[in-house]
Amino acid sequence: MNEKRSTIGRPESEVEASPVKSGASWFRILITTGLSTLLLVLLFVGTDAEAVLHQLGSVVLSGWILLVIFMSIFCNVFLSPQKWRLILDGLGHRIPYRTLVYLKLATDPIIVVLPMRSGELVRAWYLSRKHRVPLHESVGSIVLELGLTTASLVCLSLAGWIAMLAGSLVAGFVCAGSVTAAALLAVAPAGSLLLRILPKRPSGDSSLRGKLHGLLINMATIRFSTLTAIVSYSLLIELVEIVNVALIFKVLSIQVNFAALLTYIPIVAFVSRLPISLNGLGIRESSLILTLQGFSRATSGEMLVAGLMYSFVESIFITILSIPLTVHLLATFPVKRDSS
Repeated sequence: MNEKRSTIGRPESEVEASPVKSGASWFRILITTGLSTLLLVLLFVGTDAEAVLHQLGSVVLSGWILLVIFMSIFCNVFLSPQKWRLILDGLGHRIPYRTLVYLKLATDPIIVVLPMRSGELVRAWYLSRKHRVPLHESVGSIVLELGLTTASLVCLSLAGWIAMLAGSLVAGFVCAGSVTAAALLAVAPAGSLLLRILPKRPSGDSSLRGKLHGLLINMATIRFSTLTAIVSYSLLIELVEIVNVALIFKVLSIQVNFAALLTYIPIVAFVSRLPISLNGLGIRESSLILTLQGFSRATSGEMLVAGLMYSFVESIFITILSIPLTVHLLATFPVKRDSS
């Protein structure tokens, strides 16, 4: 007879909530899926759908697209988990690199399916259960990663904007690089200031405020070399995504100045990652057409093909590739905290 574990009498800190509420928000799932479907339908209605699908099929396995797929896999399988590992290491948790590669890939389809990117919490829940990382710190590592990703997108977009104004990519990268370097150099003084102004709390404080206090201290004391490496990984990952779009445009013979791509692809990437659609589908293609069609002579149909290829390379392909790992994760997910 299976014994049901009761939570009565147990400390509140030991009773953790599931990352996905039972009776999950089907309404939100319908909204995000419906928005993506509606946008894609509207985009296809405004073009020659048959020509779009034919062109899509003719370029999907070209040599350049295979290179783009390889670069996307490299970022998702090697660079992104390494960036997360450095963040966790900076917070005082040494998690095996293989574990983070597995967790990143296995949760990708879950993030696609669950609304509002709530699937991100599965990663935090897994680290809490399997590797005894406090839940608030594993969530904090994900929030910090998303924040640094957003900062990297802003930095690259700024570089593109300056390059467009100055007519020189070198000038754009130099100015944006200077801003990034200045921001990094300001981190140490800012961290020291934060440590001085934060009120002291008793050691071992298990309240939510105490946990957040400890998390802020850990973030403020991340070593400069570690933070520099994290930012470098983040910039490289986002720059590779921009280069991938440039290669997709090259395959489709769409001529757009690289400075324009550097300016607007970060905006497209940011908007497509907002938790309002099914993994950015529809949003990514629409924003690509709105921001970049004016810089080329490409038709809406050609831009739609580029957007669909962008989604396939950066989202759909990796998600499909990760499904077997997702099945394994769900089958072996730790129900209770590992005490080893």
